[in-house]
Amino acid sequence: MGRIDILLWDEWLSTIPDSVEDVEAEMAGLLQGMNQISNNREGSLLTTSRIAVFQRIRKIWSLSTGTSKIDLANLLILPKSLRGRIFIKRTKEIQNLLNMQISRPNSKRSMAWLRGLWGPCGSLFKPKNGYYLVFRLNNSNSQLESIKNIFNNFNLNFNSRNRLGGYEFSLRNQDSILEFLSDVNLTKTSMAVQERIIFRSMRNFANKIVNCDSSNIKRSINASRQQLELASKIEELGIGDMLPHPLKEVIIARLSNPSATLRELGQSLQNPISKSTVEYRWKKIEDILMEIERGGSYNVPWKT
Repeated sequence: MGRIDILLWDEWLSTIPDSVEDVEAEMAGLLQGMNQISNNREGSLLTTSRIAVFQRIRKIWSLSTGTSKIDLANLLILPKSLRGRIFIKRTKEIQNLLNMQISRPNSKRSMAWLRGLWGPCGSLFKPKNGYYLVFRLNNSNSQLESIKNIFNNFNLNFNSRNRLGGYEFSLRNQDSILEFLSDVNLTKTSMAVQERIIFRSMRNFANKIVNCDSSNIKRSINASRQQLELASKIEELGIGDMLPHPLKEVIIARLSNPSATLRELGQSLQNPISKSTVEYRWKKIEDILMEIERGGSYNVPWKT
């Protein structure tokens, strides 16, 4: 399996929006998610540390009716060393997109907007258990309420909180994450994440079975060892013939089958008995030996 993060960003960069309306909404999301700063020479600027955001803007720039007639290169400010942040000038056309509001949070257009916002603000994480998806925005961002409305209208289970001077929305429910990825046209990523979730679930289930089997084997070995020790003490004390037949029966069965489980031991008898009955009989044998070790004598009546 390839890396999910590489697949996600490749798909995010390459997918073409379905309509001009989706282009406008996504462009608005891209710009509204960026940080806004002031510059004495250039005025108000937008920036983000993610180069992929500018790659996406360049890809859909000519598809937007509000920006198609403007040369994007004239709006970008590149660092002289070609290292560091890229800035985009806040022109009238850019401002129109920054002012766009999502009036219908349950529409396809709202998901196109959220797809754009994902670029500068979204992340998908894979800790030890499951996945979780996060949007991190500045507290000053005017779109916080829009995100809440969209998540609620699409029935996406989310948490929100103030964190590190900003505001964070997170999806931790696996179904909500898969639905979100599909709704923003990241279908390949959604399928890959689902495949990982299923694979991880199957692996964890297999590990539980192995661990359970290992634990059962250890318990069986310990029980067998303890019962062999009890049988040895019975033999040393020479009281084997004094025991009732049911007790002698399980002792003989254990000596003949040192590695058998309690269930197997019970089934090996002439008249098969349950695991709990085998345990009960060994408990009686242990009680007899404890009584003798305390200085008493063996006189335990047996009831069938």
